[in-house]
Amino acid sequence: MVIKLKIWQVAAILALLFALFFIGRAGFSIEPKLLTLPILAFYSLYRMLIAYLAALVFAILYGYYAATRLKTGKILVPVLDVLQSIPILGFFPAAIFFFVNAFQGNVIGIEIASIFLIFTSMAWNMTFGVYEAIIGIPKDISNAVSAFGMKKFLRFKNLILPATVPKLVYNSMVSWAGGWYFLLASEIISLGSNTHKLPGIGSYLLETISKGNLADSFAGLAVLIVIIISMDLMIWRPLSIWAEKFKYDSGYAQRPKSMVYRFYKWSPAMTSTRKMLTSAFNVILDDLERINDWFYSKNKESKTFRMAEKLIRYAVLLVVFGIAAELIWSIMTFSYSIASNPIPKEAIEIPKLLLLSLIRLLAAFAISFIWTVPTAIYIMRNRDSQKYLIPFFEIAAAIPAPALFPAMILLALTLTGSLEFASILLITTGMQWYILFNAMAGVKSLPNDIDEAAESFGVGKLLYYRRVLIPAMLPSLITGSVIAFGGGWNALVVAEFVKYSGCENGICQVEGIGAFISGVTYSTTISPEVQAKLLFLGLFAMVLMIFAINHFFWRRIYRHVMKRYRLDG
Repeated sequence: MVIKLKIWQVAAILALLFALFFIGRAGFSIEPKLLTLPILAFYSLYRMLIAYLAALVFAILYGYYAATRLKTGKILVPVLDVLQSIPILGFFPAAIFFFVNAFQGNVIGIEIASIFLIFTSMAWNMTFGVYEAIIGIPKDISNAVSAFGMKKFLRFKNLILPATVPKLVYNSMVSWAGGWYFLLASEIISLGSNTHKLPGIGSYLLETISKGNLADSFAGLAVLIVIIISMDLMIWRPLSIWAEKFKYDSGYAQRPKSMVYRFYKWSPAMTSTRKMLTSAFNVILDDLERINDWFYSKNKESKTFRMAEKLIRYAVLLVVFGIAAELIWSIMTFSYSIASNPIPKEAIEIPKLLLLSLIRLLAAFAISFIWTVPTAIYIMRNRDSQKYLIPFFEIAAAIPAPALFPAMILLALTLTGSLEFASILLITTGMQWYILFNAMAGVKSLPNDIDEAAESFGVGKLLYYRRVLIPAMLPSLITGSVIAFGGGWNALVVAEFVKYSGCENGICQVEGIGAFISGVTYSTTISPEVQAKLLFLGLFAMVLMIFAINHFFWRRIYRHVMKRYRLDG
């Protein structure tokens, strides 16, 4: 029996589950007790799932319009560059202002603010993956689809959406890991004296770490690792095997094996469930297609409808431009107030702090690049190693590194006696997985027929790497590097300023823009007006630096690589 669900029915089910969560959440407070760990883990998983679904929809829509609308893409891609590089602490004021204050401190507003912050740690990486997958569709396939006269929605359903699956699956694994990485910062929302704590495994870990209660910290971390391993075995590993079906390849390749995947594929119970989910997904797409066809026919037949559509479009654009104008005006007004009044003396140090952080970031990127690229090539060229190394790295990437910061700090201090090495090591944890998984995806994108042709012609190993493998993985590698730099700027704010009882005054920090932003955000001694100015100046300087690096360096390399090394039939 196949159950068919309409769009409104799916939305109603999700709304009911959302409501049940808040009913069960009411009155529950965080306590560092082992018995509460499963419940805390459930709350964190719930937030992660909602944030991931929102990020998935955002990534598909944003990536689609950025890749298929040339003029719009020239605006959307730079905006995405900036957004993915703003540290999660930079979104705290927006989270507090729009969600917490809008619901007057109610639990719903705090929960939505936390989900929004987790969303910001997931969405940008997935969006870049969708964007790269769409612009990398071979021209002969795209031309063939156009020759068959497919309309926009059919083209999206049958060409674009399937083409994004491999990248979405790989980038989803990294984004989910990024969600765990910043979960600790997302469940305790602090801005000055205002602190909002939510029950969850992230807030549990952060509280036990800040108090130096390492036994409870490791217990919470153990529960989290069990969840991560379970999700890898039950969800991500089968999904990565399923995504192989959507790879552009005319040759035969043996697909990786998984007992769980075989269970999902052949078990009667899972077959029925899969059919039900597939049917529901197809019904949603069919409903959207009918809406699109109805809209297209009305637009074609009725002048009144076309006029109404134009009015609605202009009204929406007017609202969007109004919001943008209001935002720009607020920023300009705030900037004028900063310029017209004496700049806080602490702001004089910002250029120096920005330079120090950039040096650490470059060092962390070099470390990440040196070990991840050869590792990715080795893993993807040796099928036996994939059985063990891919799951290992997927699990390692999902473990929230901030929970291990105290151990890393102790290790770095023991080896070098300096916090500088510790901060670079911590920044590396926020960069390396983006490069590794994108490099792996790049190697995996090499069609087997090209691989077999190189082998048939007796191409030597050095020539093979120089002329075949490296060019094939370059687009994904550059994408991973761009995202890694964004992740590095994000990681700065938690890597240069760590709350740990083992350090002086309970805080381990080094000079840098990340420590500056974190210190201002969590400060209770600075007045709100000065705090807002310093936070704005720190974030503005960081965004300006990020935009300059992306525009003058990464964008140019990305365009060159995609033009020269894209896969075309």
